[in-house]
Amino acid sequence: MRFERAIEYVLAEEGGFTAKESDAGNWTGGKIGKGILKGTKFGISAARYPDEDIRNLTKDRAKFLYKRDFWDDIKGDLLPDKISLHVLDFAVNAGVGTAIKELQRAAGVTVDGLIGPRTLKGATKVDPWKYSEMRIWHYTGLAKKKAAYREFLTGWLLRNQKITRICLEN
Repeated sequence: MRFERAIEYVLAEEGGFTAKESDAGNWTGGKIGKGILKGTKFGISAARYPDEDIRNLTKDRAKFLYKRDFWDDIKGDLLPDKISLHVLDFAVNAGVGTAIKELQRAAGVTVDGLIGPRTLKGATKVDPWKYSEMRIWHYTGLAKKKAAYREFLTGWLLRNQKITRICLEN
């Protein structure tokens, strides 16, 4: 799946503007109560982009940031279509490094967080169900470690399920 199509799915999942005080991503300091509560829009968070005008962020600007800082970093154009959306969505939701490492685990290659020839070759064998399983383990692990993440667990799992279905249909 190419970027222009994949990003539409991600934007649909991320939604519009929110400024929930209990979400660390909404704060410019990356922690609840630290910095300025600027919020998140289209999934672009104040924690990652403290200098962005989050409230007035345009969809085109969000797409630019996603392409530059996520799709290009996961080498989305080189990943198999059946898995590229999954990796992009997980990178947006959990970080590029986490998404790449889980791809490498699913592919059975060395886990170093870098996408090179071995990871790209291994990715051709990764089934969307397997990558979905890696995401589930990650999310449940977070919820076990930190009570604050438990409120997000159901949403993360439903999102993962939806993205898996889309990957299987394409």
